[in-house]
Amino acid sequence: MITAAVAGTGPQTWEWVASAALLAWLIALVWAMIRIEKTKHRRDAVGTLGWAVVVLCLPVLGAICWFIFDHAATQKEREDTT
Repeated sequence: MITAAVAGTGPQTWEWVASAALLAWLIALVWAMIRIEKTKHRRDAVGTLGWAVVVLCLPVLGAICWFIFDHAATQKEREDTT
């Protein structure tokens, strides 16, 4: 059992860790969806819908991918304007 291997931690600790992870995921999900909506001027409706589906269907990986690709696109736009 995992709790027996980790001395001094009880079920309450794991509940707090799980709750914090869930809260972090929800914040990342909402933030990603807002950013997708705000950056729809850069892509067509199909691309926006595609990113929304990816973020919703791949809970953690989808949001991480969105933030990576959005950051890269933003950097490219900044380089093109200068």
